[in-house]
Amino acid sequence: MLAEAGYPDGKNLPTIELLFNTLESHRTIAEAIQQMWKQIYVDAQILQLDAAIFYDRVQTKDFEICNPGWIGDYDDPTTFLDLLRKDNANNYGSYNNPAYNALLDQANGELDLKKRGALLAQAESIALKDNAWIPLNFNISGALVRPYVKGWQDNLLDFHRTRWISIDEKARASTLLV
Repeated sequence: MLAEAGYPDGKNLPTIELLFNTLESHRTIAEAIQQMWKQIYVDAQILQLDAAIFYDRVQTKDFEICNPGWIGDYDDPTTFLDLLRKDNANNYGSYNNPAYNALLDQANGELDLKKRGALLAQAESIALKDNAWIPLNFNISGALVRPYVKGWQDNLLDFHRTRWISIDEKARASTLLV
């Protein structure tokens, strides 16, 4: 494919700029991507910017590849799917597929949850087929919670209010005896 595109053995491929903000974990991710892409002949230059400059460049679409990040703030597929709507301010790549937008609009008016889910799955399928975005990394939670901790609810934001959490002392005591 590289040869067909005019880059035999990856020679003379232009350098790609990877835009990241100043979080140290983002630097590690950028370096990992840089090394992985090097194996397929892609040279990536990492440009790490403070948050204000980074998001200004992202919002004005002054980037080649960027990692603005997104955390689902509510438990519904649209927390991610709406990012690709034509008129969404967070649609940084300017993705626009009328069939995708129509399915989201149809899903928003659908009261039957199974039908709504099927419409959203179709929209997702279109976005995936179109390669509307390239997920660079996924955040994970390293939370390990003992069975006797009550009130802990896993959630998309990985945010846990301690006022809802308690310890079942009887259950805790029984685990200490084991």
